[in-house]
Amino acid sequence: MAGIKFNGYIVNELDFTNELKQAGNLNISTRASYNVQYANGENRCIATCVIDMMDEKQPNDFNFKISVRGMFEYEAGMDKKEIHKQTYDELFPFVRVIVANTFTNAGLPPMMVQKIEMNDDNINVGDNKPQEEEKPKFYS
Repeated sequence: MAGIKFNGYIVNELDFTNELKQAGNLNISTRASYNVQYANGENRCIATCVIDMMDEKQPNDFNFKISVRGMFEYEAGMDKKEIHKQTYDELFPFVRVIVANTFTNAGLPPMMVQKIEMNDDNINVGDNKPQEEEKPKFYS
């Protein structure tokens, strides 16, 4: 099996609002997206994982969004769907830890983001143009 090389990550967006007036149960809605963009003529790509969470009843008072970019190199001739799966498997644990630590450092229980199982049916390999992100209903 061909492989990838993980060259690191950066958090390029982190937005967190917690204006809840009292403790209680939250009904959190979560959206996630994952996109891979390829450098032309090079065996390099940048993968972007976006997690967007909000309380369904009080989205303006409690919401969280993070965008993390991972930098990768891959072997020539690799299938793009395989690159997508492998880069996600490498990057997601870092995203999960950052989310859990952010919640814990904010004085909340750690939020454990669920991993999405990547398979050929839910991976869309396009023409390498950035896809327009779905606009969140509410965003601070």
